[in-house]
Amino acid sequence: LIHFPNPYLQVLDVSSNLLQSIDGLFAAKLTYLKLDDNKITSLQGLKQLELLQRLDVNANQLTTMKEICDLPNLQMLQIADNLLDEVTGLDTLPSLEILNIAGNNVTSLGPFQDNAKSLRVRTATRNPDRLFDYWF
Repeated sequence: LIHFPNPYLQVLDVSSNLLQSIDGLFAAKLTYLKLDDNKITSLQGLKQLELLQRLDVNANQLTTMKEICDLPNLQMLQIADNLLDEVTGLDTLPSLEILNIAGNNVTSLGPFQDNAKSLRVRTATRNPDRLFDYWF
């Protein structure tokens, strides 16, 4: 992906395109980014999308969430069906209201577990059972 010169671009859906990376993506007004069903292994490059409110990265090959930090306006994160073992960085997302981490191998919410109850909607099905000890 490259710089999108359209200053009005707010929604971008590049699902099912065999993308491996989003490094270099720049769209200053982007509020919704849909990257489902690609081959993405890293979310490096998200930091510059400061207005992003919704991120869908279901069915990729992500093993870490550390690049999701520093998105102060992110309200909804769909990161199901990846290769995650742990949830990190969510404690730096003050606006997060909806989280879907279904279909991963997450066993702990780490430092986020104390704040997880403030989420309006959370989905963690198809993870090891011990994750539910933290959320319910």
